[in-house]
Amino acid sequence: MARFYCLTLLILLSPWQHTQADERQLNHRGEYTLAAYVWFVADPHQRLDVQQVIEQNLTLDWQLNEKPEVNLGFSEGTFWFKADISNHNESVNEWLLELAYPLLDHVDFYLVNKQGQVLSSLSTGDQYPAHVRPITHPNFIFPLVLKRDESYTLLIRVENQGSQQIPLRVWQWRDFNLHTLVNYVLQGLFFGMVLIMALYNFMLWVAQRQRLYIVYVGYIVCLSVFLLSMNGLGFLLLWPESSWLNSYMVPLSLAFMIAFLSQFVTDFFDLRKTNPTLGALFRGMVYCYLLIALFSFVLPYHVSVAVLISTAFFALAIAIYTTMKMYHQGHPSARYFVLAWTFFLLGGFMLASNKIGLLPINMLTEHGMQLGASLEVMLLSLALADRMASSQREKLRIQSDRYNLIRRLHHEKAKAYDAEKDKHEMQKQYSANLEAEVVARTEELQDTLKELETANEKLKNISITDALTGLSNRRHFDECLQREYKRAHRDQTSLSIMMLDIDYFKKVNDQYGHAAGDVCLQEVAKCMLSHVGREQDIVARYGGEEFSIILPSTDKEGALQVAEAIRKHVECLHLHWEDQTIRLTISIGLSSQVPQETDFLSRDVMMQRADQALYHAKRSGRNREVHYDDLAQG
Repeated sequence: MARFYCLTLLILLSPWQHTQADERQLNHRGEYTLAAYVWFVADPHQRLDVQQVIEQNLTLDWQLNEKPEVNLGFSEGTFWFKADISNHNESVNEWLLELAYPLLDHVDFYLVNKQGQVLSSLSTGDQYPAHVRPITHPNFIFPLVLKRDESYTLLIRVENQGSQQIPLRVWQWRDFNLHTLVNYVLQGLFFGMVLIMALYNFMLWVAQRQRLYIVYVGYIVCLSVFLLSMNGLGFLLLWPESSWLNSYMVPLSLAFMIAFLSQFVTDFFDLRKTNPTLGALFRGMVYCYLLIALFSFVLPYHVSVAVLISTAFFALAIAIYTTMKMYHQGHPSARYFVLAWTFFLLGGFMLASNKIGLLPINMLTEHGMQLGASLEVMLLSLALADRMASSQREKLRIQSDRYNLIRRLHHEKAKAYDAEKDKHEMQKQYSANLEAEVVARTEELQDTLKELETANEKLKNISITDALTGLSNRRHFDECLQREYKRAHRDQTSLSIMMLDIDYFKKVNDQYGHAAGDVCLQEVAKCMLSHVGREQDIVARYGGEEFSIILPSTDKEGALQVAEAIRKHVECLHLHWEDQTIRLTISIGLSSQVPQETDFLSRDVMMQRADQALYHAKRSGRNREVHYDDLAQG
């Protein structure tokens, strides 16, 4: 009985008691979701601070999350969330907490021990500049140091105007880095594909000057900005220090995207001629969304997003109705539109339903918009290509009709002649003219094909060559590195990589001007080419004043000899510029190995080693070459 009274007294005196016995135990897995262990309470008047939450824990009206992920929909205001965790991993005490929704305005993290002491805290959100985040990542990351077999409480304060999504996961660092790498690769593939489509249609617009193509480019650009804003990459990469933009980029990009989309549908189906009523409706929607874009600067964020989401479904419904109508009317390219809108609508529905809390937060609902958008962009590009082909077929049909009409006129004229001889002569002349025209057209077509082949070859060379130095560009370097790396792995031969950087190049630009800097880059490029003479060697401009060289079938000693020769040649250069002499030196980092794997990570490690050796050469005084193996041995 005495033990019972002592236990009761401890419970009453303790300021921090958990409202449930369950806690998330961290063992040997690399990822743990916290949704089933999260409690939340509203703080509409923002009266609670962390110490009050700890002291009033038992009296607060905590609610247990019963959804697969924490999603309160569009609930404007401030909320507190808590979850209990304990570390039972014998070898890991450094973890991290990820809040995988980058559009939260203000987020405060607190790690509290079982005595109610705040061990660590972090304030972040999309209204803070990116540099204040301890971990550079699109999502919000909170590092955790958890002692073995001890219990902790995670307290999170969220203040937001938009959707209250709180997907929480605890990670081991190794698994988190791998997950982040895979996500970046997928994002790169998606936005790379979208960029290619945008450039392709931009070139079509440059060639044909039809508004349809530049409108489609505008739609792709706005779609990309919208998706970059939604997944946090836009803030991280494009406007990291302009946090105020985060409140406007989502509604602005969404409004402009739908405006461009409405104009694209109008131009694609030529609704001003084929259906003036629908054409007027789409023009009205364009002006409406432009107006919404302007009002997004004065309306609250959640109001702008709610209006856009609700009206977006109406716009998509009208677009789908128009597409189906054109399909039933036999429009040749409408079938691509039907498929494109189907995928886009599914992706948009999943994303919108996810934001307002109708669907759970998972990989499909979070990235369904990107998947649907990628399929939609490809299908709409196919629709444009089909439309172009249809236009060409229509021109050929008109030419064929014209030709047939001329033929009939000649035939009727021939029937009018009384003399069979005149008729025969006319037909003979007609046949000769036709044959000559066919021969001329055939020769013209062959000449055109040859010109196209020449243009394609020139375009290919331009795409892999750096315009200033004449060296390979970085894209060609990456392709060659992948090819030579695989070849070295297959033949088990040594492969060497050099990273070269002109020392104090910024001072050259500042003192002599960028024109002098360009001359320096060209002369250094000539030096490298003069010492790398094998056909299989690759010399590339890697970026700015940085160059890179691939030396197949070259070991460490051979690579160092080539590097020393290049370095001495550059050191002996005396460039004359406007009665002044410019002296240059370079620093070189090298990496050599016989590849044992052929994956991207192995190649990337080799490049990083060469870059580390270059950094060491810079730090050691510049004008020298350093091999990574020497660093490792040192």
